[in-house]
Amino acid sequence: MVIGSALIIAVIIVAVIQAANYSALEQKRKAVRNKSAMKQTQMSEETKRLHNQIMSLETEVAQNPADISKTTDLANSYFDIGNFGKAIDYYEKVLKVAPDNPNILIDTGVCYFNLSKSDSAIFYLKKALAVDPNHKQGLYNLGIIYYNLNKTDEAVSVWKKLIQIHGGSREAENARKFIEQISKQSKSL
Repeated sequence: MVIGSALIIAVIIVAVIQAANYSALEQKRKAVRNKSAMKQTQMSEETKRLHNQIMSLETEVAQNPADISKTTDLANSYFDIGNFGKAIDYYEKVLKVAPDNPNILIDTGVCYFNLSKSDSAIFYLKKALAVDPNHKQGLYNLGIIYYNLNKTDEAVSVWKKLIQIHGGSREAENARKFIEQISKQSKSL
């Protein structure tokens, strides 16, 4: 009878421990679900903010198409949400007025790259670098495009220029890492 009582007590203890573990696990699951819901709310709030910003800018640009600043903001907003086709439409309107703006040329090139139109991307980046041959972001992005096209020699050449001119920048540090990666890959072949 003592053994039976001890067995019952042991079973009860195990059941209590399992219930406690289950409760703790369920609390963790709830916390994860709440955190996920909070992130979705934040993302949807950001999406709403960007949508409202775009709607407002669309109205302003329609009322004053000569406002290059607002047109640029609208293009940048479309870029930020990943609508690269619309971004290009507005960047090209800006380029009609300011054809030698390297930042707009680079952003246009990046849009084309994101639309898998590498020839157009390279065209715009080279045009930007013709205006400003030492443009940090232009050099970095041109290297990225060459790298993604498996034109590693061209990528390394552009990145070496970036490193030489802007050695302490984040872009130069990333370029160094890419060059190291390329070097390791070529040695392993």
